[in-house]
Amino acid sequence: MEEVYPAEGAPIYHKRIGPGRLCRHSYPIPIVSARISDKTSIIFQNMLSFKAPLWFVSLAAVVSTASAAQTFGLYAYGENVGGLPLYYVDGSAVVSPKTPENGTDVAPVVFNKDSDNELIGNPNTTSTASAPAFTDASLFVPSADSSDKEMGFTSDPSSNQVTNKFVWYGNFLLVENDSGEYTSLFSVKKSSSHDEDGSYDLYWNVTDSDEEVIAISMRSVAPSNA
Repeated sequence: MEEVYPAEGAPIYHKRIGPGRLCRHSYPIPIVSARISDKTSIIFQNMLSFKAPLWFVSLAAVVSTASAAQTFGLYAYGENVGGLPLYYVDGSAVVSPKTPENGTDVAPVVFNKDSDNELIGNPNTTSTASAPAFTDASLFVPSADSSDKEMGFTSDPSSNQVTNKFVWYGNFLLVENDSGEYTSLFSVKKSSSHDEDGSYDLYWNVTDSDEEVIAISMRSVAPSNA
């Protein structure tokens, strides 16, 4: 196992541990990497602490395609983003401290994990007065060659929308990339359409240097003050 502390703002290319592949990150926080098998490596960031590294214990047993809970919500954690819940907003994935405004179909989402590694979302009807008009919507991340990096929900994924690569490290959500690496490349940016309510749009694998983009982790555990 190798612990890496990148220079402030500098991209980091991890050395292989055995035959594991490389994965690039550019976040100024502790990153650790470890190989699960000759073909698969895991690259993971400790989004919750800028000082203490996240150590891995029995990775092959902990990383799995099964959620710890049968149904669950998702929450964004990062710098100044303290466990904001994920909302469906007219097909977009938005995290917000309260119900986002200026949307037609808006609701916090409760998920089920299916056998194809998809996250199937439905309205959390215990948190809404009326059920929005969406059911069984799959959360997606953009594919590697997609120019649009914004995440969202779909019932009919296109070739640029990846819905079946979600895996778990404990309660942390990861995505398996085309090289077989498990990655956490989530980020948020202040929503232009909901900026007055503190909402952020959810993104995946943003590679430009936009200062408004905040690196986050996505977890299935709500903050303690929720």
